[in-house]
Amino acid sequence: MVTTVLVDLPLSGTAGSTSFPDASGRTWTATGNAQIQSNRLLCDGTGDWIATPFDAGLLLTDRDFRIELRVTTTDSSCCLIDNEFSRVTNGETWGLFLTAGGLVQWYDTNYGSLNGVTVVNDGLEHLIAVERTGNLFSVFVDGVLDASATRAGLYFMRLPPSLAIGARVNSRTPSQDFSGSIRNVKITREDV
Repeated sequence: MVTTVLVDLPLSGTAGSTSFPDASGRTWTATGNAQIQSNRLLCDGTGDWIATPFDAGLLLTDRDFRIELRVTTTDSSCCLIDNEFSRVTNGETWGLFLTAGGLVQWYDTNYGSLNGVTVVNDGLEHLIAVERTGNLFSVFVDGVLDASATRAGLYFMRLPPSLAIGARVNSRTPSQDFSGSIRNVKITREDV
């Protein structure tokens, strides 16, 4: 197996910058007041996000993958990463959220929610990760297993429009805009 880096987005740089260099080569565009502050993406919960256009290289399919990011927030009921919730033939689409109680929530269209049990909206920075290994999906908070479930299936990105960070953009839901900061977003997939 070879690990393919799909997104490698440190979200660091000069304060106020709206440039988001991605080591995977993707181009990210800011909406609203999304900008770099203190070497992290700052979103104020009122229409701020960054997005990159879809391309086939973002497909997760049925392979093992890992999605990770560092989050600091006191927000809840919000979207961290959105790739649209409309069904794709023979597959599911997915999103990463925080629940009303501040728990990490992986959501996909076939299986619904997989919620963690650790509160992460305490204003401290937390490393959040979701992994697929075979048919086992796991949510981690700060390197500790927080939830897991067995799920089979294909995972796709919707064609088009985009992968977004900081808001539910593709099925626009302003009430789920994220308020806080995000850094070190990385998505990897295991390829043969």
